This record gives sequence, structure tokens and C-alpha cells, in this order.
Amino acid sequence: MDAEINKIIIETILPFNPREISVFDSYARNEMNSDSHIDSMVDLDNIVF
Repeated sequence: MDAEINKIIIETILPFNPREISVFDSYARNEMNSDSHIDSMVDLDNIVF
């Protein structure tokens, strides 16, 4: 996984106070290419709609 991409993911999601941030698929396996995207799951404990 790319440290700069990880930083962007964390800085983007952190203001929402996530309980957990998970990435999976090709990015998590370090198999990304130019056609890849980043699959993520964010567990937010206190969401108000």
C-alpha cells in the first residue's frame, strides 16, 4: 500500500470520527494498476441523519 494514499484516506475520513477504516481488494493486496480504484469500508459509530 502507498503511504501517501493511506495518508489521504485517513485525513479525508478522520473528521467523521470513524471507529474503523478498512481497505480491501487490489489496493489492500498491493496489486493496484492504472485501472484500479480503492475499495473501502468505514465504520461510523455516531451518525445522525
